[in-house]
Amino acid sequence: MEYQNAKITPDHLSRRAALYVRQSSIRQVYENQESTKRQYALKQNGVALGWPEDMIDIIDEDLGVSGASTNARAGYKKLVSEVSQENIGIVISIEASRLSRSSSDWSNLLEICRLTRTLILDEDGLYDPSDFNDRMLLGLKGTMSEAELHYLCARMKGGLDNKARRGELKIPIPVGYIYDDFDQIVKDPDENVQAIVQLVFDTYARLHSCQATLKELRKKNILFPKKDRTGYNKNTLQWRDLTHVHILHMIHNPIYAGTYRFGLRKYQKTMTGHRVIMQDKSKCIAYIENHHEGYITSEQYWRNQQYLDEHRLLKDMSNPARATAVRQGCALLQGIAYCGKCGRRMGVRYTTYPAYGTTVSRPAYWCVEEKIQTAETACQRVSSGTSVDQAVGDILVDMVTPLAMASVIQVQDELVKRNHEIDALKQNDLIRCKKEMETARLRFLNTDPANTLVSKRLESDWNEKIRVYEDRLETYERESAGAMDMVSQDVKDRLVAMAADFKALWHSPDVTNEERKRIIRFLVETVLITQYDDHIHLTIQFKGGTVKDLDIERGKRSFETWRTPPEAMKLIEDGLSQLKTNSEIADILNEQGLISGKGLPYTRQMIASIVSINHLKSLDERYREMGFLPQNEIKDLTSLSNKAIKKLRDNHIIQEFKISANGHYWYQLEEFNAYLPS
Repeated sequence: MEYQNAKITPDHLSRRAALYVRQSSIRQVYENQESTKRQYALKQNGVALGWPEDMIDIIDEDLGVSGASTNARAGYKKLVSEVSQENIGIVISIEASRLSRSSSDWSNLLEICRLTRTLILDEDGLYDPSDFNDRMLLGLKGTMSEAELHYLCARMKGGLDNKARRGELKIPIPVGYIYDDFDQIVKDPDENVQAIVQLVFDTYARLHSCQATLKELRKKNILFPKKDRTGYNKNTLQWRDLTHVHILHMIHNPIYAGTYRFGLRKYQKTMTGHRVIMQDKSKCIAYIENHHEGYITSEQYWRNQQYLDEHRLLKDMSNPARATAVRQGCALLQGIAYCGKCGRRMGVRYTTYPAYGTTVSRPAYWCVEEKIQTAETACQRVSSGTSVDQAVGDILVDMVTPLAMASVIQVQDELVKRNHEIDALKQNDLIRCKKEMETARLRFLNTDPANTLVSKRLESDWNEKIRVYEDRLETYERESAGAMDMVSQDVKDRLVAMAADFKALWHSPDVTNEERKRIIRFLVETVLITQYDDHIHLTIQFKGGTVKDLDIERGKRSFETWRTPPEAMKLIEDGLSQLKTNSEIADILNEQGLISGKGLPYTRQMIASIVSINHLKSLDERYREMGFLPQNEIKDLTSLSNKAIKKLRDNHIIQEFKISANGHYWYQLEEFNAYLPS
């Protein structure tokens, strides 16, 4: 003890002492109070070494915080700050593990204590970090403290993982399941909860979209059961509005398929904290199929994951073959069209132009991935997207028609069944609300009237239950009245008529582009498109494995589409040969109901442009071949003014003349021989 007291100098005693107190968890603070008392009692050791009680600061902000790191330890940061400023002469702790269980943090603290000449005191003795032997002993204690934490965690994690591999570890379970008295996962005994969960999965299996499922169930005012894991209403069943997150979590969770999964997420430390790594099911600590009764099968679960994967809007570079989500454009093969030359998925481009008094959007399929990546020429650009879509649609019409009648009957049965299921759920919900109302009424009637506050609260609860029941009853009656004609005979007759003529259904303006795309994707896996000089070859692969090859005529290019029709060109040439003006030719074309390649009526300027582009002989050129000269040239040759030439024409002295398209006059030179200079 005398040797240890020799380490204490007046400089140490002139500074304050710091007693650091820590427990690793809140549970230890409440249950291991003896350890906490032992740490606070170390203050007397500081007093025995010469520090007055008012010079000893107790730092206990880290009670209930782990010593594995310094991220959430405000008390430890305060201690390091005071030591760095040389305000502390001695640090008191029951053992090294209380200060830190990390070798890096422990080494930093020892180095700071060495530089500031700060002593360290624990139950075993007094240490001076500036002394080599003491520093080596403190370093060994810090290493053993970290190793102790490692062994504790390894033993605990090993037992936890081993229990999980047997499927006996209790994990958080979603709504629709509970733990029974033997800690086994079983379905919630509440039939309403089971029915709602099953309805969500059945609706998603039919619509293949979380958003569409949400819209349909919200339209029917279906409430979703929820149990809070924390807070005032912990483990209390509540009925709330269904949200997109509820459906998405249900579709992603394999527990609904009867699968017990543990260890999917792996946590890895980083410079800024930690990151979560999602692992494959083969690397999970436990992945046990058929562990408990499921709402869906494993096959249905993986099929649902495939639907979720297909509905991503962004391109998935890890799976280039995945079809993209259905969009609103008119290209029916969007997401399933592939290049027949390189095998890459083809993108979609739209050309919009005015025609027939409206705006027309024309799709085209482009394979430009090679151009983007290497700056080379695009693989192929299929501008005849409309022709390709029409050819694929015609094939579907021919294939679907024989099966249409059976499909309609199946749809009718499904509508009736679905309507009955939803009606049963709503009736059960009404029964539950009525029971809650009766329970609230009995609680109020059995209350002592002398307890005014309690009576008011119970009366308020009773009134709230009455309001909820009446609202649900009113909603149920209103929706039941509106749903009575849902599967009426009139609806059946119309659907049967549509099924008999699927072609009319396919081309119906009431069917949206998204619905047509879903019909195609239900039957077609991929379509390979190969464009040649004179035709386009299509290879259609259906879902069942059937492959059909088809050749279609290559559509016209843009400039070919906008070309003047042949019948109009013939009339223009005939009109020019008959020496008609551009205005007269335009009137003739419009009278016969002909339109230009862009769907517009003909004008004088348009006829002039057609004549120039097609290198036809214009009216002026034809006049010159016939020996006529324009008036301005006659004026130059004869020195007559325009007024004099007009006077000769009006007096019928000059009788041979022509009028060009621009209103200029052409004359025969022989009639002006008398006016030519000699």
